[in-house]
Amino acid sequence: QKSEVHFNSHVFRHSVESPDQLRALKEKLLIQQFNTSIPLFDVQIINADPNYFSINNENILPPPIMAFRYSHVIGDGVHMVKVLESLCTSMDNSKVKTLNFQRKKNAPKDGRSNMIFLTLNGVGNLLKIVWLCFVGFAKATLTAIGPADSNTKIRQIPVKWTGRRTIVTSKSISLDSIKECQKKLNCTVNDIVVSAMAGAIQAYMKNHGCTYANQSSARMRAIIPYAFPPKARKGEMDHDPKDLGNNFTFVSMRLPIGNHTPIQRLQLTQKITSNLKRSPEAIIVKAINVIVGMLGPAVQRKTLYDYMSRQSMVFTNIPGPIERIKCMGIPVNTIVFACPNLINQVSVMSYAGNMRLTLVTDPNVVTNAEEIVDLFVEQMDLFKTTEPTIESTDV
Repeated sequence: QKSEVHFNSHVFRHSVESPDQLRALKEKLLIQQFNTSIPLFDVQIINADPNYFSINNENILPPPIMAFRYSHVIGDGVHMVKVLESLCTSMDNSKVKTLNFQRKKNAPKDGRSNMIFLTLNGVGNLLKIVWLCFVGFAKATLTAIGPADSNTKIRQIPVKWTGRRTIVTSKSISLDSIKECQKKLNCTVNDIVVSAMAGAIQAYMKNHGCTYANQSSARMRAIIPYAFPPKARKGEMDHDPKDLGNNFTFVSMRLPIGNHTPIQRLQLTQKITSNLKRSPEAIIVKAINVIVGMLGPAVQRKTLYDYMSRQSMVFTNIPGPIERIKCMGIPVNTIVFACPNLINQVSVMSYAGNMRLTLVTDPNVVTNAEEIVDLFVEQMDLFKTTEPTIESTDV
């Protein structure tokens, strides 16, 4: 359905005099509600006042800034990247280049050796698949009514919306350096990022005297958005970026908290993500979402609260343009993605060979979000000097 868009109702300008004013404005815009009588998006242009006092801190991105805000009801991340592509061009005015959202299928390199492996280990593999299906079904159906995460320094009990959110962003991290670690450690980029985030939270809890800091039994989970790219409509999406929608669900991933070395934490992360990829959890949760969606707003709100409030964060990893782009003819220096949520929101987005992590938290709960972001960068740097072990190649 087409809606009429008025410039004065959707585009707003601001001027700030200092990094403190800029941060206050960003935090205000982060939780500011939309006018529901018009399409649920707006564009906020933030410029620096002539007296703007800048500081040398890569974590604080200076103006000018164009903030594009939209409600998730408009579309999911896959669709909104298509919108970004339609608004921007590469530096040479060609089409924006982004990564493919399609997931890779694991194909055996040697069909004969694979058949031998299956023959020798067929029963064990079958039992593991059955077990993964059982665990996936249990997680999908019981997470919203099961035990909550441990009461760590990044959670509050009871979980509630206080109307306040703070936003912090890491300095940029080179994707080339991450890929070098990926090749050396025989893992994925996502494994490294998740492991580094778990290590950063572990260090933060230890610094603040949290009793769960060194306990491997501590329960800390992240909600991971799982997209279902619409294959049948992919051609329509490529040619018509206005064809928007939501086609995703959530899965739950336990983070490797405890007194681990970086390589041990990475190995645990690899096992967790590998099992998650082979689990039917996402499909089951999506089916449950359809059923809950038929039961009315009250049941939907209760189910969503029960599911989110039992976990510690939402973790989103979005691949952005692989080369620098221009937006309406203006070169874009960096792109930051942020989202306010009932619980902590961790968002990672890549752009033009670099990556940044953005953390949105309740300042009443997480008293020093900047520390977690800095610790994340430190954990990422540790992988540069981390050498693989014999065990890491067998995960």
